[in-house]
Amino acid sequence: MRKLRTEDLDTSMSAIQEALADEKNLLGKINTWFIALRLRFNVEAVSFCCEKFISSELDFQTPGDRGLGRITNYIPRLGGYFRKQMSTLSQEQLFELYEIIQDLMLRGYLTRALLVEAPPKKELIRSGQALYETWLPGMYSSDPSEMKPNLRNALAALTDSAFVKLRDLFYHHGMKGGGFMSKDKTDLICAYYPLGGFGIRAIETGDVR
Repeated sequence: MRKLRTEDLDTSMSAIQEALADEKNLLGKINTWFIALRLRFNVEAVSFCCEKFISSELDFQTPGDRGLGRITNYIPRLGGYFRKQMSTLSQEQLFELYEIIQDLMLRGYLTRALLVEAPPKKELIRSGQALYETWLPGMYSSDPSEMKPNLRNALAALTDSAFVKLRDLFYHHGMKGGGFMSKDKTDLICAYYPLGGFGIRAIETGDVR
């Protein structure tokens, strides 16, 4: 899979701008903040985190269901959960899935920088390895449902169009979890993708260690 580019951040920002089209005053502020953030965007460090995590998440060949950042397999990695279905996907389809997850992570990253920090803080961690090693252990230690309702609602609104694409891909490839006496964990797994990007940004600015 190719490395993250600054242009990918632009694409995710465009989706956020579309979602906030009716919020003219807010949109004006975050557009200004985004210009400054983009100039400082540490694409190599953020790419290091996203590439390692998403590549592991899509791994359907390694035995077991546990993924990066999980202590248990209660929340399995996507590739382990949909091993059979994903083994039939073409490289092009896997790349599409990779890009949707990356988009979700970037939207989470931007939500943190532009709506929570507002304006974006100075980045303190520049090394990709250091950012990854600090971020990953805590990624699954918090529950998305424990976020403040207004923040949870904002994150949901800004990521909705990406989730529509993701669910459409799942539907067309028969990727539905659960069954008799078994709860579908698909939404639970995927809820952590924007949260992961949100967390990368929090670590990058030193708000969480």
